[in-house]
Amino acid sequence: QWLSMKLLNFLYQLGEAIVLEKQVSNSNIKHLDFALAADAFIHRNLARKFTTKGISKHVGLNECDLKIAFSNHFGMGMHKWQTKLRIDLAKQLLQQSYKSIGDIAIECGYGAPNTLRYNFLIETDQTPVDWRKINKL
Repeated sequence: QWLSMKLLNFLYQLGEAIVLEKQVSNSNIKHLDFALAADAFIHRNLARKFTTKGISKHVGLNECDLKIAFSNHFGMGMHKWQTKLRIDLAKQLLQQSYKSIGDIAIECGYGAPNTLRYNFLIETDQTPVDWRKINKL
């Protein structure tokens, strides 16, 4: 009888652990959807400025959980991701167009050429003008 009680207790605890693991796993999957929604929102709104709080309100998940989910999936925070996307767009425009640095800065969501220049330099170790000279098609 003692052994039966111990086995029943063990099986009950094991069952609870399995249910808890499923809940955590489902939560991570659900939060992945929010991270992907945030990514889509960032892509659609590169030229606009949004805070993490604003993005979290848009996708409908609290800011803390969204930061964690986004970082887990993309390996960086939303602001860093937005900067990366903006610089990638700037590279594309620098390479494929003759637009001025000022026009590219505005199209990429930077208010001024100096802001683009600063972020571009941090990301690439080159100014946009130097990068364009080397990479122009």
